[in-house]
Amino acid sequence: MNKARAMLDALMGPGRDQIEKEGKGVKEKFKDDSVCKSFLVGLCPLDASILGGKRKFKVCEKIHSELMKDQLAKHPDAEQLKREYEKTQMRDLDFVIRECEAHIASEKNRIREDVRRKKPPLPIQVNDKLAQMKRESSALIQRAEALDDDKVREKEELIQQANDVLKERESVLEEETKKAIAALPPQEVCELVRTSRALLTLSWLLQRPGHGAMELHKAHDQPFAVPVTRRSPEWGWLEYLLHASCSTYRLRLRSAWSVANKRLNVEFESRCKGLLQLHAWLPVAEIPFGQTVEDICRNGFKAGHTGVSFHVGNLQLPSLYSDGRDRGGNDRGHNVKSRGRSLPAGRRLYEFLLCRLGAGRSYLIDNPSHAETLALPPEYDSFFTRHSPANEQVIHEEYPGVLPRHVLHHEYMVRDPAQALPVYLVHFEFDPEMPELLNLPLCDHCGLQAAMVYCEADDAIFCRPCDSRIHSANKLAARHIRVDINRRPNAPLGNCPDHAGSEADMYCTECKVPVCQHCRKLGSHSAGEAKKHRLVNLREAYQHALKASTVTANSVLTDRQRVESQQVSELDRRLVTVQESTQALEDGIYDQVQLAVKQGQALAEEQALLLMADELEAKRQLDQAAWMDSFLEEHVKNLPPPDFLEAWLQHAKVRQEVSQLGRLTEPRSSATLRLEGGLRLVADTAEATWSRPGDAPGGVSSSTTRVGVCGTVYEGDAGKAVHEKFRIHEAYTIVRKRMDEIQPRVEEWEKAEKAKKGEEDVKKKEKENGKLESRSRAKDKL
Repeated sequence: MNKARAMLDALMGPGRDQIEKEGKGVKEKFKDDSVCKSFLVGLCPLDASILGGKRKFKVCEKIHSELMKDQLAKHPDAEQLKREYEKTQMRDLDFVIRECEAHIASEKNRIREDVRRKKPPLPIQVNDKLAQMKRESSALIQRAEALDDDKVREKEELIQQANDVLKERESVLEEETKKAIAALPPQEVCELVRTSRALLTLSWLLQRPGHGAMELHKAHDQPFAVPVTRRSPEWGWLEYLLHASCSTYRLRLRSAWSVANKRLNVEFESRCKGLLQLHAWLPVAEIPFGQTVEDICRNGFKAGHTGVSFHVGNLQLPSLYSDGRDRGGNDRGHNVKSRGRSLPAGRRLYEFLLCRLGAGRSYLIDNPSHAETLALPPEYDSFFTRHSPANEQVIHEEYPGVLPRHVLHHEYMVRDPAQALPVYLVHFEFDPEMPELLNLPLCDHCGLQAAMVYCEADDAIFCRPCDSRIHSANKLAARHIRVDINRRPNAPLGNCPDHAGSEADMYCTECKVPVCQHCRKLGSHSAGEAKKHRLVNLREAYQHALKASTVTANSVLTDRQRVESQQVSELDRRLVTVQESTQALEDGIYDQVQLAVKQGQALAEEQALLLMADELEAKRQLDQAAWMDSFLEEHVKNLPPPDFLEAWLQHAKVRQEVSQLGRLTEPRSSATLRLEGGLRLVADTAEATWSRPGDAPGGVSSSTTRVGVCGTVYEGDAGKAVHEKFRIHEAYTIVRKRMDEIQPRVEEWEKAEKAKKGEEDVKKKEKENGKLESRSRAKDKL
């Protein structure tokens, strides 16, 4: 109750229900105990906008009102009152400074302890020795594979020697790592700035000695990229995302690095907690503000006033065909400007960054250039640009078939660098001469649509319309047995991922990879624990996974789609309600004053934009889910068994990732417009409860906006989301600056008061002495 009263007093003044009088009671309302005296003299150090939402402070709950400031300024005793209030402010400033310094000291101790848990880099000679041992092991394996099949004993001896070398390499690596950890310096905390880099902004650090571009502390000079191995789950996941985003199977991942930065990750999680998070590819050639990859991975993005643009969904590579021409001319995703580096045989090498983007609630704009002149409202976290991708069938002109039809293209622009986190750096190769495995073959009857079924009796493939038309002509044709095109007999099984010239025939249920005869004899499954793994027939594993993908497909996203569809309908209904109430409001206000009508239209448009933004985000979630389903159902299932099994595993992982990160923020509560006395337009919002299992609280902030006839707008707690962006060093700097500003003044006032009090004491003593003398003279006369 007290918080609500304080909020109303801050918005409208404590005398909101009284008629303004000339009496003393109204004019001195700022002296009330519920009014913050520190705010009246310039700054309340316990305000939420200064502290942010992560410090363990009890924020000031008193009234912070500009109206009270004006009353104090007009008061005849303003100077004397300000001196008293600044003394109160000094105590609060001193408290905040002590708490900030204690937090910095605890962070220093924590960082010192974390240093020992890191794996330090090994010396160059040790790395060379380890590399030599690995090459020696690989050479022994190659010698064993080169021997004839009848020399089994020699092969086993060479493989055993290779395994012994690898074991020796592991022991050397473990021993050298222990030595390097023991040789670490006792602390890596920067004593010059008396805190860790994780608590300071880059711009502040560069202003301090020892933190410039040419002079870094050893604690700051750490490798920024860690290679991703080909057998790791991250490798397959990254390659699958590239296939889905580029809508082609003619690219393969050459190398990948994890560029996760602990400091940037902490800032990202702190800033984007509870917000919608997405994955976005950023071509290295399109990095703005002239930053390098290393600079971004170490220090984050530079947003500037214009912000950084990220594209989510499909990417249109500039050379999708062997002749280098782009086909179609329509919007099939973000057009990548760079053509990559040229390789032999027409191949090209591209370099991309995969980033996590904290989109949150987005403000809709029609053109990215509009973001340069617009101010992002405090209720929003990013800008969203409209795109109209062409979801139409595209026929491949070089390889007869149909490319993926569904296109997803969403563009976000963020101004806070903490909302973008670089995660992986990848190099991938695009080969226009490779067969396009994602192409669906054309129908044998019409030659226009993608074939979806195979008829064994006709030995032909048909699209759905042609299948229905041909096999419904008579009863004999209706008896024909048709199966999905990916289940037709005698289809090739595909090659082994490790031996391109050998056909895979078995599937390892533990390693989740297809294997061939060479793998079982001399390769990955010929010795050690892998030799004991359970192998099943590749075609059986393929049929089982295909059935599982059909039965349990999208089990995680189905519930979310249902809830989000309900939200879209609810938002449509709310939008209609707002529009209807706007029209009714116009009719009422036009009879009284034209100015109030214009203000009502402006507020209604603002409310409609907020709801449209939520509706658009809900539709975007559905669009993304449909895009993933279309890619799986129409193209991935047509892949050869090895590729399909790998793609299905990654598809399931992508589903889980979307389920965890793609949580739509809760839509704003319904807002209705009504006409009140005095021609004031009021938009009342109330918290809404949504049944969304597993969802974290969204970034919805209730707000109350009042527009009077005079045109003055008072905003309530709509800007709370902005306050959360402050970090401890900013609060510390603001409070310290204010304390340095008022401390000399307070000391001067205290000195003057002491002097004045001393003069009063002297006069008082003189007066008392005079009274004593007069009494003594009176006694003498008597």
